[in-house]
Amino acid sequence: MLPPTNLTSALGLACHNCDKLEEVQPKGDRTPLLSGIVVAYTLTTIFPEDCQKQHWPRHKALCKVLRSLEKDTTVARDLIATFLEGPQSLETLNRISISHKSQMVDLCEAALARPLGDDEYQVLSYEPRCIACARTDIVLRMEASKQDGIFRSLRSCAQCKMAFHCCDSHWDAGRALHQAPSTDLPGGLSQCEMNIQVRLDGEFRNIMPASRLRHYMWQFMARQQSWALLKTLSWEDVIAGDVWKSVVGVAPKFKPACVGLVSSLATTMMTILYALEQLNANLKWTTESTLTIHILGSPPEFDPSMLYMYESILHRLPSVKILHIVFCSPAVAAMVRVPSMARSICREVDVCAECSSGGATIFHHYATKHYEDYVRTEGSLFKLPDLAIATNAFLATNDSARWRRTIKMLIERRIPTVFTAYDQRTAGRDLELIRDCGAPLVPSLTMTKNPWGSQVMHPNFDKVAIFDASFFEAHPAKTTYEIVAGILRLSTKYEVNHLRRRALVHLSSAFPMRLWDWDFRSGGNRKSWSLGDQPAARLVSVIQLCRETDALWILPSAFYQLGELVVDATDIIHGVESGASRLQLNPTDQIAFLDGYFLQRSSATGIVRFLYHPVNIEGCAHPARCAKIRMRALNRVLHDDYGDFPTSPLGIWERQHWERLPDICSICSRELRLLHRQARDELWQRLPEMYNLPCWEDLEASKGAALGLE
Repeated sequence: MLPPTNLTSALGLACHNCDKLEEVQPKGDRTPLLSGIVVAYTLTTIFPEDCQKQHWPRHKALCKVLRSLEKDTTVARDLIATFLEGPQSLETLNRISISHKSQMVDLCEAALARPLGDDEYQVLSYEPRCIACARTDIVLRMEASKQDGIFRSLRSCAQCKMAFHCCDSHWDAGRALHQAPSTDLPGGLSQCEMNIQVRLDGEFRNIMPASRLRHYMWQFMARQQSWALLKTLSWEDVIAGDVWKSVVGVAPKFKPACVGLVSSLATTMMTILYALEQLNANLKWTTESTLTIHILGSPPEFDPSMLYMYESILHRLPSVKILHIVFCSPAVAAMVRVPSMARSICREVDVCAECSSGGATIFHHYATKHYEDYVRTEGSLFKLPDLAIATNAFLATNDSARWRRTIKMLIERRIPTVFTAYDQRTAGRDLELIRDCGAPLVPSLTMTKNPWGSQVMHPNFDKVAIFDASFFEAHPAKTTYEIVAGILRLSTKYEVNHLRRRALVHLSSAFPMRLWDWDFRSGGNRKSWSLGDQPAARLVSVIQLCRETDALWILPSAFYQLGELVVDATDIIHGVESGASRLQLNPTDQIAFLDGYFLQRSSATGIVRFLYHPVNIEGCAHPARCAKIRMRALNRVLHDDYGDFPTSPLGIWERQHWERLPDICSICSRELRLLHRQARDELWQRLPEMYNLPCWEDLEASKGAALGLE
């Protein structure tokens, strides 16, 4: 099973309430640290006293149930029977783990008389297990009470503290697999080394204030005396030379985390320079006084506060005196506040004192159009750039017809261009489209890994032994969003199609494509996971995930639900709160959301239009009385419902609301129900178009192809 985003807290190495990391003894050896708040089954770890008080109401129910189950001799007998003596194969361990987790979930839900929440389900899913026999602490306690009474708690790997064993012989059996280099992990890391890095990444994020981030980036951007060939360098070389030696007061163990953070912010600039190096036959371009770059669409990491990073191009090309960057996308209007009447705006950007004294400057040109429109309207004023770049643009799936026009125009004008993609699967699709347009390709940049891509390490490990289909049960089995998202990303990246389909079914279960399913979405086992206690942030994350993995059929429903939750539309521009941070849609989706949001908001009156139009219904037995009843109901909707739910047009008049028309005649009742149903159907059919998405029919076809339903 894939670890959750907050893996360290799931394994008891960080506080469940605030994610604070603590230097503690391994789980099972630290009971004295838990001050009585976690009184029995120490799966939920709460460190600071304030957090104990805050978190206790959220986990006390599960805590008490687990304690009662542990004392139940019948339950103990059944749970113990699942486990075998001695070390077992991975296949057997998988089977035992699945069985134990299922038993625990069923027992807890029966005792609680309700389904487990996401947090509770996660606690059971990521319960530490012996690396060789899969026993958990609760099973070990049950066995001890049945036999000699001596409880042997799980102990953790001394290095990573994220792999567990119940005895020395079992550790000896599993240690080789845990500590040996793995061909499945980047750089041949072992699972142990990867676990250590995940913990260090979490610690580094906690100690990195925003005020120090700019300092690190300026060190990375230190001015060079001459051009250095990037094909001979790596992130480690560049950052070790420019950043790491300048870091004061940060332990050397955080170097990989620092590399990841810097690379995530500087990847676009370094990719531009690397592409120029690869596309030019010699180094003459490095000696030119002017360099022009056209950025097609806004990079996913586009952030006005980080635009100073483009100065790093000047710093690595000391001969360049004028750097002209054109950001070309309708989305930049909202990002940099281009006046609504202006089609574009050009600004000179402040540069450092060294650049300024040397006569170097940067111009940012923001064009609020798609690239082919920008080129056409510029006419004779258009100047060929040294490079055009589109980062992670999803050419084949995100408005492919427009991208075809753009690529053909790039070919006609002989503009050197580079496209990047998140993963090999997306790159392959994009490459087919580029080839179909007749583009001449550069072998060194075709379907190759970008050496200057982001090096951020995510907690859902790359391809590891515990990543197994049997840990991820098919819908309608309950799961969590973290599990679904992690497996979907990895199965997409490594083209594990059966797991990708399973993850997509789980993800889709919360986002109906038919109005009937929308109306009954809360019933039965339709949804296998929940949005949690921060639904707006979760929906933003879902939209990001769908774009990343080409699951567009989910977006209409996801956008609609996000629209229901957003009170101030500007929140989408500034980001939605997610814990201590904010999640943002990419600029294109921000524009799409804002377009649809205001249409969604204005649709509510159309849904209740049947209450006042037509004024007279043909065949009505009591026109005056029925009209009065309808007006009274409309008044109540506008005063009681619309003010509270202005962006929920599908819910402004639901089944229970027909009770507001108690004495209306049967003719009117039948006609009004028909008009109401038609209005809702029409809104549902328009929903994808409102958010600049393909029609439902095309989205259904896309879903069928992805899930193998063709």
